[in-house]
Amino acid sequence: MAVTRIYHYLNTDVADPRTKDWSLIDNPLIIVLLSSMYLYIVLRLGPRYMKNRPAYGLSTFIKFYNSFQIAANALVIYHTVAAGWFEINSWYCISADFARTPRNDKIIAMMWYLLLLKLVDYIETIVFVLRKKQRQVSFLHLYHHISTVLINWFIVKYQPHAMVMMVVVVNCGIHVIMYTYYLLASFGPSMQKLLNPVKPFITIMQIGQFIFLILHQMQSFTTDCTGVKLLSGMMNVNLTINLILFINFYRKNYTKKSKRQ
Repeated sequence: MAVTRIYHYLNTDVADPRTKDWSLIDNPLIIVLLSSMYLYIVLRLGPRYMKNRPAYGLSTFIKFYNSFQIAANALVIYHTVAAGWFEINSWYCISADFARTPRNDKIIAMMWYLLLLKLVDYIETIVFVLRKKQRQVSFLHLYHHISTVLINWFIVKYQPHAMVMMVVVVNCGIHVIMYTYYLLASFGPSMQKLLNPVKPFITIMQIGQFIFLILHQMQSFTTDCTGVKLLSGMMNVNLTINLILFINFYRKNYTKKSKRQ
């Protein structure tokens, strides 16, 4: 059948032979199913379950979760650098490299571990639902989490090359700072009051990373940058959507609020 041939072509023939048979990568339905379950839980099942129940505190779990995120994102950065990323990294284009080398294998492994970490991020939204913080389950929040998982899966499946690691290192660095803020804020109202002046800068940093990464990935479209245009194009579309959503969030929550005050 034509559909079967197309599926085999997309899932096997054009996939990176180094990763196409890896767990979570070999079958796209796994990621689609996990993401669909996530949406169903946070939009339907969770709110129904919590409708007539008091909100859970989960303060200990939140501290553990934030600590885990700090350590996990820092480890991704550490192991990426230890794998030799700085040796091949450039502020300019890095053409696609599909050779089987120890350095490439380690970098690809970090991309796979990052995909796992982005799936773990889904837990954050479930915590919002259990704490009856449904307002935080916004379109921005859901789009950001799901698009990140799907883009990461695509990277590992088709184009796990070093130029993408600039996005990984910068994003993980932002997440270390962000989850450190969340960890400190989880210690109660007095700490949150101290941190209030810092809160807008977390969003500003996220906006800044999107702008920087969009500019960095645009180099892929120069004539001497080969094998990365499709992926960089996809990433720039996603980064631009995130940039618009985060700017809108900042204006709504900080700019307009300061004007009212």
